[in-house]
Amino acid sequence: MSVLIIMNGFTATGKSFVAQKLADGVPNTKVFHSAAIRKEMNLQPDEANKVLGNYKFNLADSVFIDVVSPLVYGEMLERAGKDLLRRNNSILDGSFSYLKQRIPVYEFALTNSIPFCVLQVVCDNEDEIRKRLNERKISANDTFDEADGWISYKSTVDLAESVEKDILPNGDSPSILKYDSFNRKVDTSLLSESLRSSEILNHLIKILKEIK
Repeated sequence: MSVLIIMNGFTATGKSFVAQKLADGVPNTKVFHSAAIRKEMNLQPDEANKVLGNYKFNLADSVFIDVVSPLVYGEMLERAGKDLLRRNNSILDGSFSYLKQRIPVYEFALTNSIPFCVLQVVCDNEDEIRKRLNERKISANDTFDEADGWISYKSTVDLAESVEKDILPNGDSPSILKYDSFNRKVDTSLLSESLRSSEILNHLIKILKEIK
């Protein structure tokens, strides 16, 4: 049985690092990274692009949220869906800051009876966030560190919609696994009973607890 993991969290909390650690530790698991797909689709900010322009990687930018993100997240789900239907595990690595970004994933998983959970990565220490942002070296080849600034971080903090308030299309609440990347703590209290007994989920939790 395949499992779908939906990453969620603010800028610089460590989502991509955690996603790759999990993929490296679980056989037949692949990460689908929104930034990599955005680059492949030629949807990066570009002053010469007459349609997109030089948009910003923050939730207050309507081009980023209303034009770019639906294309990228749709493609990410389509690619992951093919792997999931082949019985592989998939990790969707994006911020998934808004409910409208998460609903299509929920619907796909429920329609295809694929177990899924949201992996929420948090870091409540803003000094650590500033340190991580300062350490990022942005370049044309640095795909995964595109949202480098404090403004990008603050936009996700101020505007993101809490996944804990989500209601699934079937009326249930989503299963949420929380990982604190600063204190290295795992919280399983919001996981469903079925996922608590899942061999794959327990293996993922073990990997999270061993991250250094």
